[in-house]
Amino acid sequence: MSYYPEECTHENSFIFIVDSNTENVNLLIDLFQGTKIDCEAVSDGFEALDKIKNRKPDLILIDIIPPGLDGFQLCENFKNNPELKDIPVVFTTTKTDSQYIVKGFESGAGDFIIKPYDSAELLIRLQTHIKNKLHYDELRLINQTKNKFLSLIAHDLRNPFTILLNFSEILYQNFDEFSDEKKKDYLKYILESSQQSYDLMENLFRWARSQSGIMEFYPSRINITEVIKEYILFTKGYVQNKNLNVTFRADMNVFVEADRNMVATVIRNLLLNAIKYTKEYGKIFIETKIRNKFAEISITDTGIGIEKERLDQLFRIDRKVKTAGTNREGGTGLGLILCKEFIEKHGGKIWVESKTGEGSKFTFSIPLAESR
Repeated sequence: MSYYPEECTHENSFIFIVDSNTENVNLLIDLFQGTKIDCEAVSDGFEALDKIKNRKPDLILIDIIPPGLDGFQLCENFKNNPELKDIPVVFTTTKTDSQYIVKGFESGAGDFIIKPYDSAELLIRLQTHIKNKLHYDELRLINQTKNKFLSLIAHDLRNPFTILLNFSEILYQNFDEFSDEKKKDYLKYILESSQQSYDLMENLFRWARSQSGIMEFYPSRINITEVIKEYILFTKGYVQNKNLNVTFRADMNVFVEADRNMVATVIRNLLLNAIKYTKEYGKIFIETKIRNKFAEISITDTGIGIEKERLDQLFRIDRKVKTAGTNREGGTGLGLILCKEFIEKHGGKIWVESKTGEGSKFTFSIPLAESR
């Protein structure tokens, strides 16, 4: 089973029309032909309150004096509804008296369009309101997602520090009574928690820099074979701790056009992930291939694997995939999100193939450097 992350796309926009004039409605329906705008029309205010529950629109277009509730009352109803209050409301009217316009804005409308209107102008103004609303929704979702994610990270960061404090205190208070073997066990727990905290803080720092736009991107010609060897050496202590066997199939030096720090972060995170989820005496294979104008780097492990339903959540910040490592190591999934962001910044891709109980294979592609 494999997963390739794809970009999300917006569906057609939807406008809810409240107008009792059939001719006006037909003109609007004709206007929206050939655009990415769907619409539904109702003829009076009370019907509008009932029908709008069926499908939440991106914009509400109201004739100022429909039957039943007038446009001002209807707009106030929408703005007092928590589920509808952020949807832009645009009035259409033949009235040009300023008192009506002021009252409309006071009721919550975002715009006024005077009849008869120019079709091209009307379409552009409506599309502008819809675009602004979609941007607002997107920004709000991003903020909600990041706030939620940061709170989860804070929770996960607290766990290893709790272990650090508890085991350090116990070791300090009972140092003279503990045997050398028991002291060594406690120091091992402290070391593992320290490593876990450091890895999380390192990823969090890099992610924060990338999100704020202050992380520099300086691609250059680098030997990715040497970078992989460097990080195999960097993780030697982790590997020895679990008695793992790491094999790097490097038949040749591979040069890519990449930011060395970003690529190093990707390799480091994927390698640490493989170590974390591989049982003692397991194996990890690293391989580089050339495909078209890209280098493909794969890190395969014989670990616990990933359930099918979790594969499409691994690279998403709005999903938390929390699986303990084979030595109860924690994780937030932030490392994989960083990997995706950094690889896509280079114009490459990252994907995973996995089977529960048999292991996982993470692969990323990155542009080759021009030959010299």
